[in-house]
Amino acid sequence: MLFVIQMKGVKYFTPNYRTHRAFGQALKRAREQGVSLLAVDCTVTKSELNAVEPVEIVLEEDVDLV
Repeated sequence: MLFVIQMKGVKYFTPNYRTHRAFGQALKRAREQGVSLLAVDCTVTKSELNAVEPVEIVLEEDVDLV
């Protein structure tokens, strides 16, 4: 599963457990069952979106990630 983050400077990707806990739990189960998860940041212009660098994926709940 690929998460495309349409900006640069992102430190990590994590699901929003407060607003959609089921989605975060489903991602954890998917990874445990062998689904590959990848997140990438991008540069965005009027005519292009270019994937640049991998972004860490954090699936733990209640982790202080600031």
